[in-house]
Parts: sequence; C-alpha cells; structure tokens
Amino acid sequence: MMCHQAGGIVGALVGGIAFDAFGSYQLLIALDLAMCAAAAGGYLWLQARASFATGARPVQAPGHTG
Repeated sequence: MMCHQAGGIVGALVGGIAFDAFGSYQLLIALDLAMCAAAAGGYLWLQARASFATGARPVQAPGHTG
C-alpha cells in the first residue's frame, strides 16, 4: 500500500516539475504514450514467444466461431 502511495506522490511531483519546466504536459503525454506502446509490444512479444515455444493456441471465447 505504501508503494502505491509513494508512486502517486512521485507522479504528482514529476508532473508539477515538468509543467514548471516546459509550461505544458505535452512532453509527459508523449512519454506516457511511448511507455504504453513499449509495454504493449513487450507483452505481445512475450505472448507470441510463449505460444510458439509450447505450441499453444489462443483460447476462444465461448460461442465464438471465428
């Protein structure tokens, strides 16, 4: 719980410092988008690697015929 609180404090602090330094949040938004894309790409890479190594196929949702 304390790590979550510390993350909130650091996030607010970094946001305030960046706004004071650059006058807008555009740089933080761009960095956030880049980190999200990197995380999604890493997840997809790991998922593909694991399914290739085991020969597993993705689980279909019930009632899905595609």
